[in-house]
Amino acid sequence: MTERPAYREHVRGVIPIDIQLYIWTRCYASNELGEQELRACPSPISETRAAEIVDEIRGNRALMSELRYWMSTMHVASLIGRDRTKFARQVLNSVDAELGGSSD
Repeated sequence: MTERPAYREHVRGVIPIDIQLYIWTRCYASNELGEQELRACPSPISETRAAEIVDEIRGNRALMSELRYWMSTMHVASLIGRDRTKFARQVLNSVDAELGGSSD
């Protein structure tokens, strides 16, 4: 959760700043607890302009490589998280069994 993937920096270099500022101002919210929310908001640009930006991103080989790397990293992180959760449940069940209780 604290890692800053390279693609984020890269994609922000591709998306025009006026569009980014619109998104951060109109479509995003956060609070003092660190909770974040993406809000539905109307597009500030035409479909044609949006398609041009998407095509630029799609055609950027370095960015696509960074995205594939990040997707793989997130997949591995989910596998590790699942294994750790399974182990934590086993430990909890062992502790409960030792104490004569149930964690269900």
